[in-house]
Amino acid sequence: MDKKIKIGINGFGTIGKRVALAIKNTDDMELLGIVKTKPDYNAILARELGIGIFVPSEEYLKNFEDYNIRCNGTLEDLIEKSDVIIDATPAGIGIKNKEIYKKHNKKAVFQGGEKTDVAEVSFTAQVNYE
Repeated sequence: MDKKIKIGINGFGTIGKRVALAIKNTDDMELLGIVKTKPDYNAILARELGIGIFVPSEEYLKNFEDYNIRCNGTLEDLIEKSDVIIDATPAGIGIKNKEIYKKHNKKAVFQGGEKTDVAEVSFTAQVNYE
Protein backbone atom coordinates (compact mmCIF):
# COMPACT_ATOMS: atom_id res chain seq x y z
CA MET A 1 0.00 0.00 0.00
CA ASP A 2 1.41 3.36 -1.02
CA LYS A 3 -0.39 5.61 1.44
CA LYS A 4 -0.81 4.87 5.10
CA ILE A 5 -4.14 5.66 6.78
CA LYS A 6 -3.55 8.38 9.36
CA ILE A 7 -5.18 7.46 12.69
CA GLY A 8 -5.90 9.55 15.77
CA ILE A 9 -7.08 7.96 19.00
CA ASN A 10 -9.30 9.88 21.40
CA GLY A 11 -8.61 8.21 24.74
CA PHE A 12 -5.60 6.27 26.00
CA GLY A 13 -6.89 4.05 28.77
CA THR A 14 -7.24 0.27 28.62
CA ILE A 15 -8.80 0.20 25.16
CA GLY A 16 -6.94 3.15 23.66
CA LYS A 17 -3.55 1.72 24.62
CA ARG A 18 -4.34 -1.63 23.00
CA VAL A 19 -5.57 0.03 19.82
CA ALA A 20 -2.49 2.30 19.72
CA LEU A 21 -0.06 -0.59 20.09
CA ALA A 22 -1.88 -2.56 17.39
CA ILE A 23 -1.72 0.41 15.00
CA LYS A 24 1.98 0.93 15.71
CA ASN A 25 2.54 -2.69 14.61
CA THR A 26 0.83 -2.35 11.22
CA ASP A 27 2.33 -1.41 7.90
CA ASP A 28 -0.74 0.31 6.45
CA MET A 29 -1.61 2.73 9.27
CA GLU A 30 0.18 5.62 10.94
CA LEU A 31 -0.67 6.62 14.50
CA LEU A 32 -0.63 10.43 14.63
CA GLY A 33 -1.40 10.72 18.31
CA ILE A 34 -3.69 10.16 21.25
CA VAL A 35 -5.88 12.46 23.32
CA LYS A 36 -5.46 12.56 27.10
CA THR A 37 -7.35 14.57 29.72
CA LYS A 38 -4.82 14.05 32.53
CA PRO A 39 -1.00 14.15 32.68
CA ASP A 40 -0.82 10.72 34.31
CA TYR A 41 1.36 7.63 33.85
CA ASN A 42 -0.44 6.82 30.58
CA ALA A 43 0.62 10.19 29.16
CA ILE A 44 4.21 9.44 30.18
CA LEU A 45 3.92 5.99 28.56
CA ALA A 46 2.64 7.55 25.33
CA ARG A 47 5.56 9.97 25.32
CA GLU A 48 8.05 7.13 25.93
CA LEU A 49 6.50 5.20 23.02
CA GLY A 50 6.95 8.22 20.76
CA ILE A 51 3.21 8.82 20.43
CA GLY A 52 2.02 12.40 20.02
CA ILE A 53 -0.10 13.70 22.89
CA PHE A 54 -3.11 15.91 22.29
CA VAL A 55 -5.59 17.36 24.78
CA PRO A 56 -9.37 17.91 24.51
CA SER A 57 -9.04 21.71 24.42
CA GLU A 58 -6.65 24.58 25.13
CA GLU A 59 -7.71 24.64 28.81
CA TYR A 60 -5.91 21.32 29.40
CA LEU A 61 -2.52 22.46 28.11
CA LYS A 62 -1.34 24.20 31.29
CA ASN A 63 -1.91 21.10 33.42
CA PHE A 64 0.33 19.06 31.09
CA GLU A 65 2.95 21.83 30.98
CA ASP A 66 3.05 21.81 34.80
CA TYR A 67 4.24 18.19 34.55
CA ASN A 68 6.67 18.89 31.69
CA ILE A 69 4.62 16.83 29.26
CA ARG A 70 4.75 18.42 25.82
CA CYS A 71 1.50 18.33 23.88
CA ASN A 72 1.14 18.40 20.12
CA GLY A 73 -2.15 20.29 20.13
CA THR A 74 -5.84 19.78 20.79
CA LEU A 75 -8.38 17.16 19.80
CA GLU A 76 -9.51 19.33 16.91
CA ASP A 77 -5.89 19.57 15.68
CA LEU A 78 -5.64 15.77 15.74
CA ILE A 79 -8.98 15.37 13.95
CA GLU A 80 -7.84 17.73 11.18
CA LYS A 81 -4.64 15.72 10.58
CA SER A 82 -6.30 12.29 10.75
CA ASP A 83 -8.12 10.23 8.16
CA VAL A 84 -9.95 8.26 10.86
CA ILE A 85 -10.54 8.79 14.58
CA ILE A 86 -10.77 5.88 16.99
CA ASP A 87 -12.89 7.00 19.93
CA ALA A 88 -11.83 5.02 23.01
CA THR A 89 -13.35 7.38 25.56
CA PRO A 90 -15.52 6.24 28.50
CA ALA A 91 -19.22 5.49 28.01
CA GLY A 92 -21.28 8.58 27.27
CA ILE A 93 -18.37 10.66 25.97
CA GLY A 94 -18.22 9.20 22.46
CA ILE A 95 -21.77 10.25 21.64
CA LYS A 96 -20.78 13.84 22.50
CA ASN A 97 -17.58 13.59 20.45
CA LYS A 98 -19.52 12.29 17.45
CA GLU A 99 -20.70 15.84 16.69
CA ILE A 100 -17.10 17.11 16.64
CA TYR A 101 -16.09 14.35 14.22
CA LYS A 102 -19.09 15.12 11.99
CA LYS A 103 -18.23 18.82 12.01
CA HIS A 104 -14.81 17.95 10.56
CA ASN A 105 -16.30 15.35 8.20
CA LYS A 106 -14.14 12.58 9.68
CA LYS A 107 -14.94 8.91 10.00
CA ALA A 108 -14.91 7.56 13.53
CA VAL A 109 -14.82 4.11 15.11
CA PHE A 110 -16.26 3.93 18.62
CA GLN A 111 -14.35 1.45 20.78
CA GLY A 112 -15.44 2.45 24.27
CA GLY A 113 -18.65 1.80 26.16
CA GLU A 114 -21.03 3.44 23.71
CA LYS A 115 -24.36 1.90 22.80
CA THR A 116 -24.65 0.25 19.39
CA ASP A 117 -26.80 3.05 17.95
CA VAL A 118 -23.97 5.63 18.18
CA ALA A 119 -22.44 4.44 14.91
CA GLU A 120 -24.02 3.55 11.58
CA VAL A 121 -22.54 0.04 11.69
CA SER A 122 -21.71 -2.22 14.60
CA PHE A 123 -18.62 -4.38 14.06
CA THR A 124 -17.68 -7.57 15.80
CA ALA A 125 -14.55 -9.65 15.22
CA GLN A 126 -16.69 -12.78 14.85
CA VAL A 127 -18.13 -11.43 11.57
CA ASN A 128 -16.09 -11.59 8.39
CA TYR A 129 -15.33 -8.47 6.39
CA GLU A 130 -17.42 -9.52 3.38
